[in-house]
Amino acid sequence: GTPHVYYVGLLAGTGDLDLLATTGNGRDVNRHTYTPEELHEQLTRPVVRALLTMIQLRNTHPAFDGTPTHGRGNAPGSVELAWHNGSHHVRLEATPGKAEFRLTWTTPDGDRTAGTVEELAGA
Repeated sequence: GTPHVYYVGLLAGTGDLDLLATTGNGRDVNRHTYTPEELHEQLTRPVVRALLTMIQLRNTHPAFDGTPTHGRGNAPGSVELAWHNGSHHVRLEATPGKAEFRLTWTTPDGDRTAGTVEELAGA
């Protein structure tokens, strides 16, 4: 199916404790209302740009219309998720509990790889 993302998560936001204290509604901790200035600032953060890159990749890459696979990655303790559709592929290797990943995908110009948030943000 199509993944859904809450806007506070998309913006890598944190809990709005002031709003929670004001309303007393526990769910409001995740309902920060961003000002236009805050929104602009958040959209410049590498983590947010990396999330937007991954969402665009997931929504447009032909590999996701193909076959998914999973298994152990090459690095100790890592896992691999991959999607293949003809000559198109997307492969993610990540190590649970660590901020380590390697994402590789096909493009018209050849394979691209990102292993940091900054690399993914600039993709």
